[in-house]
Amino acid sequence: MIDAAYYKLVHEAALKAAEGAGAVLLEGFRSRSGVAILKRKAGLDYSIEMDARSESFILESLRSSGVSCNIVTEEGGELRIGTGGQATLYIDPLDGTFNYSNGVPFFCVSIGVYADGSPLSGVVYDPVHMELFTATRGGGSYLNGSALRTHGQASSQRAQLLGMESPGRALHLVGNAGTNGFVIRVLGSVALDLCYIACGRHASAVISRCSAWDRAAGMLIASEAGAVVTDFSGASACIGSEALVASRDMESHSRVLAALGAGLPAKPPFNKN
Repeated sequence: MIDAAYYKLVHEAALKAAEGAGAVLLEGFRSRSGVAILKRKAGLDYSIEMDARSESFILESLRSSGVSCNIVTEEGGELRIGTGGQATLYIDPLDGTFNYSNGVPFFCVSIGVYADGSPLSGVVYDPVHMELFTATRGGGSYLNGSALRTHGQASSQRAQLLGMESPGRALHLVGNAGTNGFVIRVLGSVALDLCYIACGRHASAVISRCSAWDRAAGMLIASEAGAVVTDFSGASACIGSEALVASRDMESHSRVLAALGAGLPAKPPFNKN
């Protein structure tokens, strides 16, 4: 079992690092600096200078906090701070690189804290809108300190479906959106997609492909707010799930899974314990 004092130190260090990195991103966004392509990845994906700057800030912030932990980050890969420790931090220093580089004000910093593959806490910070989403396992989800609950939120007549990189099984949802009763929204940030489920801004999200650092914090934030989070088969989502469906209630979730041809969840939703 993870030591409570150690966990508190790690969580507070993650919060401080995320907020500080968000300030760095916002300053660069306003001055339009750091948008040069640093590295081209698979397909159309790429990273920019600000991805690296934000990551460097986060790592230095964690080091200065005195915390020891393992790191999995988008740009640097697997790292260790101090002696390592029990916790692993999944870090996306700039989720929404395409948006950022094109002047679209929708991006965030995401840090998920895990131990033995299970979530402990999550932090997602959107510096443009000054929105800090947080969650702790068993402790609920919060937006700027106010508790989030998906239950009891008014259901719209149309489920708002967020399609992220929609190849394969999710592609037909776009063409049949009207028939299926969905309104498509592609926002460009997996972490914020999941947070928007948590606070009820969207009914469901379909994420066809993402990395661990994209989903680590957002999955816990959505789940702790009462959302249903599974993979495309309806099985319980975990840190290893590359494709996700998240919904604010089971009714919305069942509709999305049915449209994907997956049926109802075969296992309980994302296990936050």
